[in-house]
Amino acid sequence: MEGLDEFGKRHGFDDWREPKGGEALFIWRFALGGQELPGYNALRIDTVEHPDLPRKIESLWRAGKEDADRVLLRVDASEASSVTKARAELLRLLAQFQSPEIERIGDGPGDIAFGGAGYRALVFARANIVVLLLNAGDEIQSVEPPARELDRLLREGPGADRSSVRPTIQRAEVESASGGRQVRLVLEAEDPLGRHVWFRLSAPGGEFVAQEDGVVFRPEGEGRQAIEVTAVNENLGVAVEQIDFTI
Repeated sequence: MEGLDEFGKRHGFDDWREPKGGEALFIWRFALGGQELPGYNALRIDTVEHPDLPRKIESLWRAGKEDADRVLLRVDASEASSVTKARAELLRLLAQFQSPEIERIGDGPGDIAFGGAGYRALVFARANIVVLLLNAGDEIQSVEPPARELDRLLREGPGADRSSVRPTIQRAEVESASGGRQVRLVLEAEDPLGRHVWFRLSAPGGEFVAQEDGVVFRPEGEGRQAIEVTAVNENLGVAVEQIDFTI
């Protein structure tokens, strides 16, 4: 395999290494619960920890139709500690593709996306999440529709009417953090059935970074700030609160 630096040059990594500003989006403690891809049934969802690599979810899905055993979809999702580190993880995954046909998709899902001919395989980064989709069955189909569905979930969050069983946000606050103009977020939420809850955070600008089992927010400038906090449970029930503060 060619060196990662050379591979980065071939795919123009310097052009997309850093985010270009605009809305700040961050996903924290992401999880798949099996409800994320309409038309597919989750067969397996595992969380894998690797030293020096982002936490990764590995999953296998079956299409919900008559010949479903022939249509299998692999979906892996990695959660990086920042958007910049997610871009580096995307490059690392790109280097593992054997096909020379992998190229950037200008209108693809995510902030940055790469795929092969006919969308047989696709990898994209949305905020700090990197998602890989591959055909895993005998019948090869385009992975573009489930990729765009999952990207929409990350980008917009689930609809308020997706589920009537919703989590409760117990704390959504900011506290001062060392290191200059930044704040640490205090986030706590509970699911009524005791299931896992993940968070989607957004702000008009600035940067979110995961640090020491928490999240730090670095605004673009001083003044009034607003962060939207969305808590999501396994059946995609949501609770939303806004944190307003001044720096």
